[in-house]
Amino acid sequence: MVEHDDIDVVDIVTPNVVHAPVALEVMKAGKHVICEKSLTMSYGQAQDMAQAAKDAEVRNGINFVYCCHPPGMPAT
Repeated sequence: MVEHDDIDVVDIVTPNVVHAPVALEVMKAGKHVICEKSLTMSYGQAQDMAQAAKDAEVRNGINFVYCCHPPGMPAT
């Protein structure tokens, strides 16, 4: 699916243990990556992801959602 030209960004929402392998394949295909937390299972995997993004000239980021934490909730 990542081979499609109309896909620019992939949000990785898989179980944490496969975040890095999936993200590396997506970046190899030239797509930007947004990854849910936890980013990876190890610091080494995070370094590999950072290098892969640099090599592929794509962006790689982590999504921090705080919608259910009091500071991120609207006042009622």
